[in-house]
Amino acid sequence: TILKFSEEENPLLLSLACGRQFSGESLDEVAEKLFQNHPQLQIILYTRGSIGSVILERNRPSLTVPAAKTEVVSTVGAGDSIGASWLCMYLWGHSLDHAAEIASRVSAFMVAHKEVIPKYRIQEFLIK
Repeated sequence: TILKFSEEENPLLLSLACGRQFSGESLDEVAEKLFQNHPQLQIILYTRGSIGSVILERNRPSLTVPAAKTEVVSTVGAGDSIGASWLCMYLWGHSLDHAAEIASRVSAFMVAHKEVIPKYRIQEFLIK
């Protein structure tokens, strides 16, 4: 019921999910087509790298969450960390946008390190 994809995955995923190439449509239009073609789909988390993310929920306005600012050392793990931490926070009961804010901070922390899994405590990201 939740789909996470990135700007880089956009063309291939949309052609597979909707059966044709999209060009020129806005993200809201593409999301609406995905929601129409996949009735079980409820939420789309669309990540846009250093720009941030957009959360689209069926029958609701989209939410845009800016990326947390950081000095990028390596982008390895950025997409996985934002997707996993957003899902975790959402399943723990945080709102869609608050989960995305926390996930943005986790991802910023990840890209600021060389290690694939730097040591951290989740509590560091929950403080607002």
